[in-house]
Amino acid sequence: MYVEIFGARGTYPISGKEFLNYGGNTACILINSGNTSVIIDAGTGIINLSRSRKLLKNIILLLTHYHLDHITGLPYASFLYSDGFNKVIYGPNILGIKIDKVLEFLSLPFLFPFDIVDKIPNLKLRTIENGDKKDREGFKISSIHSSSHPMGGVMTYRIEAEGKSIVVATDIEGGDEKVIKMAEGADILIHDAQYTEEEYLLFQGYGHSSSKMAAETAKKAEVKKLILFHHAPNHSDSLIKNEEEKTKKLFPETEAGFEGMKLEL
Repeated sequence: MYVEIFGARGTYPISGKEFLNYGGNTACILINSGNTSVIIDAGTGIINLSRSRKLLKNIILLLTHYHLDHITGLPYASFLYSDGFNKVIYGPNILGIKIDKVLEFLSLPFLFPFDIVDKIPNLKLRTIENGDKKDREGFKISSIHSSSHPMGGVMTYRIEAEGKSIVVATDIEGGDEKVIKMAEGADILIHDAQYTEEEYLLFQGYGHSSSKMAAETAKKAEVKKLILFHHAPNHSDSLIKNEEEKTKKLFPETEAGFEGMKLEL
């Protein structure tokens, strides 16, 4: 199983020389196994993913929620418009809004020049529910809903294939027992780490974790490796590196996620 991060930022994309090491694009993760690509979220990182030629024949796109930093890249994902792929997009029901309504919104004339769904061949839209367990194209996909993120919460996913497991828990506040249980024994936990400890004291309740909280979840779940994810847009390379070093003292198998990070399992 092959994993690559194409966007590791949260909130909004950023550029500048102080953000080069970890990248400025928002959330997008690729997981390849067999002849299928699973993509987690469609932030601006999905645009570079479209150009990468690393996509396999069958594509499963899992959206954690519909905040802009997780769907902004969707209309610009060029692979969606190619008939060379079989595509399924799974999205949660957030406050009564499902994936078809999100695509409808993104297609409004004052936002985008054409109807996205009308231009995408071989597309299937599916709602994913809390507690779903799906077997798709060699992958086992499990989901749980966490309400800690404001305005409708977020889905956390566990992806399993080839005897390996990855859990993506973004836009959550650490300590969620459901997330800890889902992550138990995972090979990789990719976990929200938007705040420093000092920042978390100011932004508690905003639906994000500190690096320390991510480490505590990793320890309780006894995962093999922790990837810090959803870096705040104002966090420079040096600040993220410092957070990584501090977190390693709590959970040694920690690495800060960055654009272009590749993990072979």
